[in-house]
Amino acid sequence: MADDAVKIIEAARKAIEAGPVLVVGSGASISHGLASTEALKDHLVASVRPVGDTKNWEEFKALAKSMDLETSLQRVNFAENELRAVINSTWELIHGQDHAAW
Repeated sequence: MADDAVKIIEAARKAIEAGPVLVVGSGASISHGLASTEALKDHLVASVRPVGDTKNWEEFKALAKSMDLETSLQRVNFAENELRAVINSTWELIHGQDHAAW
């Protein structure tokens, strides 16, 4: 069992050294000050303002009122401009929290 733990720790270390790592969905990051998926959903709905076509973004916001973030995101086929706005807004929220935590 200890051997398995060492292998897992070593794999995590290598992944972290290779570049940015975001573990989503485990809830482990909340205790370190990172947003929950519910907080991320609220942030996205409040802050994302895609330029150009917003039809799919409006669909996402309607779904997000009654669904969790992951389900809402998976049900919408975002246009490139909408997807870029979601990625940028997610980065803005998580990056600052990540720096503060580590």
